[in-house]
Amino acid sequence: TKAILELEGIRNIDWEDLASFKLNNENYIAIADTGDNGGIRSELFIHIIKEPTQLSSNSKASISRTIQFKWPDGPRDSEALVADEKRQQFLLISKKRVPAELFALAFDAKNGDSPILLATLEGIKQPDEKTMNDKNDYGRYRAQITGADISPDGNWLVVLNYQQINFFYLPSGKIPKQLTPKLNMTLPWLPQAEGIAFSADGNSIMIGSEQSPTPVIRIKRI
Repeated sequence: TKAILELEGIRNIDWEDLASFKLNNENYIAIADTGDNGGIRSELFIHIIKEPTQLSSNSKASISRTIQFKWPDGPRDSEALVADEKRQQFLLISKKRVPAELFALAFDAKNGDSPILLATLEGIKQPDEKTMNDKNDYGRYRAQITGADISPDGNWLVVLNYQQINFFYLPSGKIPKQLTPKLNMTLPWLPQAEGIAFSADGNSIMIGSEQSPTPVIRIKRI
């Protein structure tokens, strides 16, 4: 642990993901308060803070802005938040739906706005019958989306679940209504793989676990 950042004036209902981005030459961190295991929440939040220039063991920060939003057609669980600088929007991915849904919410969205459904993510490998029977609940969870990130050039969306990383190409123009992976990679054993991020130069991907102590895997681009 390099530092602990205490956020003032904010409540953690069910924080699920972080995304860093630059806007107007300022560095920000967005926090997705979008967890909803029971499918009951009518309001979700993206909290935005300015990225501190220095960190210490007891750093504090205030929220710069909060976007309060709601899904367009009823509650759903989401654990994946992406800050797409190229298109000036946040991307959110539903967790339990098959196929998974990719939504967009503008950086300048107003409170009460709803994300727009951009595409469905087709072709993500689902657990076979044996896995479902042998692994109980873990079998059901293996293909559910737990994290995502976008490459610095905005061309590649990486989507994580407990068993794989799926790479989706995002064209510069209109995004097709259905996206299929151009590549997928099966993970080595990693309990509760729930965090994924590109390095700043785009040449590596880091994958982390929700378990403590947290194992971290780095995959280098070839």
